[in-house]
Parts: sequence; structure tokens; C-alpha cells
Amino acid sequence: MMMKHVCFCVILFLLPVFSFSQDLWKLEKEGDGIKIYTRLEAGSPYKSFKAVTEVTANRGSIADILRDVNGYVNWFAFTEKVKLLESSDLNNKYVYIETQFPWPFGNEDMIYKITFSTEGNVLTKVTMIGVPDYLPPVTGIGRMKKVNGYILLKPVGDATEVTYCMHSDLGGNIPAWMANQYIDNLPYQTLLKFKKLLLDYPATKANLAFK
Repeated sequence: MMMKHVCFCVILFLLPVFSFSQDLWKLEKEGDGIKIYTRLEAGSPYKSFKAVTEVTANRGSIADILRDVNGYVNWFAFTEKVKLLESSDLNNKYVYIETQFPWPFGNEDMIYKITFSTEGNVLTKVTMIGVPDYLPPVTGIGRMKKVNGYILLKPVGDATEVTYCMHSDLGGNIPAWMANQYIDNLPYQTLLKFKKLLLDYPATKANLAFK
């Protein structure tokens, strides 16, 4: 009887933890074939986002654009600067990205370890992990504390489902309440630019090894 009572108390104690860490995705925005979801993450005041869309572009074109990390400045929304720092091989890169924030807040940056995963010869996932200590802080620019995210590619019939998921702990420059209020805009604008870039991408340039 005593054991049952102890187990019941433990369950009651852990329920808030489980419910918070497993917070469900909430649809925040939908348009242009893009759905944006957000949720709270345990231990962070900043929300994460998940953006989902479908594209019918050549798989080689998708792979080319995702592997061209210096080109991220052209379609990752609110990106001020991108610089490839290290590339040990085709699938592992370290990239510096400075993200724009509106006045009166200053920009913030992060060094990302970007890993490209493939199945056979098909690109399936791009993982982006923040490595804040890779470089010393840049004067006048805040450094994000933590970033974890990915872009997942999933075949759906003749199309490809693109899922862009990210959680960032900012460096304190941007209040959490403000960042959370506008968090849906960044992934929406990013996928909107990504889809437009695919439409304009010459099919002849696509890397046939990644079709």
C-alpha cells in the first residue's frame, strides 16, 4: 500500500514536467502552401518552430541549394551575413551566420555545424547545431546561446515534403516575449524564398547525383 502511495506521488510530481516537455505543436500561420507550427520547449523561454511545405522541384535542385551554404544569405530570411568557415568533407561544414533583428535590437550570430545526411545518393536531411564557442564573439554583435534545428526532405508521391524545424536560445538581446510574438515570420519567409528559388533554378544546373 505504501509503495502504491509513493508511486502515485511521483506521478503527480512528474506530470507537469511531462506535459511541458512534450508540449504539442500549435498551428500559428498558414498560406502559400506553407504551415507554421510553434511550441514551448522545456527549460527555455523561447519557442521553437516547425514549418512544412511541399515542392515538386527536381531533387537535384533541392540538394544543390541546400549544399550551397554561402547561398543561404539569398533565402534564409533576415540573414545579414553567411561565411563558410570549414568544410572537412562534402557532408560536414562549419558556417558563420549573422541574423538581422529590428531596431532598437542588435543583430545576433551563431556558428553552425551543418551535417548533410543521405540515403543512397539522395539528400534526406540537413542538421544545424550551434557551436557558440567555435569563434570568439564579434564586437557589436550578440552571440546566441544555443541553436538546434534541421531541414528534413521526405518523398510524397511526385513531390518532396520539406520540414524546417528550429529552436534558438538567443543571447539576451531580444526579449523572449517579443521573439515568440514574431517567430512564425522567419520560417514562413524562409520557405517562401526557398520555393521561389527552386522555381527559378535552372534544371540543367541540378546535380544529377542527388536526384
